[in-house]
Amino acid sequence: MGRLSDNTSSSCLECSFFEDAFFISLMTAFFLSILFSIFSLLKNLYLKMVIEFILLAAVWLFWNYTIFVERESSWSTYLFNEEIHYTISQSLFPVIILGCFSVILLHFKEIKMIMESRN
Repeated sequence: MGRLSDNTSSSCLECSFFEDAFFISLMTAFFLSILFSIFSLLKNLYLKMVIEFILLAAVWLFWNYTIFVERESSWSTYLFNEEIHYTISQSLFPVIILGCFSVILLHFKEIKMIMESRN
């Protein structure tokens, strides 16, 4: 969605892409931190990682969707299905790669302890 950074926002004509991205990131980080803290109470590491990955991917795709709608499709005639298709096609690979990396990095010590206990 980085190519949309030069487009004008439909909701705030004076707002820059970086301001929007910063505030969305800040709110998302706060929201996910609370949820991940709640999920830390789960004992099953694999279940916890899957739930966190799905939640992270869903929030990330929603964030990309809102950026696309605000900076591209609101100025044009996109159907809802086209917006979803475009967002998923442009975001799926980065979301999967960075989501996996984030969740593994978040639980690196726990994964390492499990691997060491198996040896």
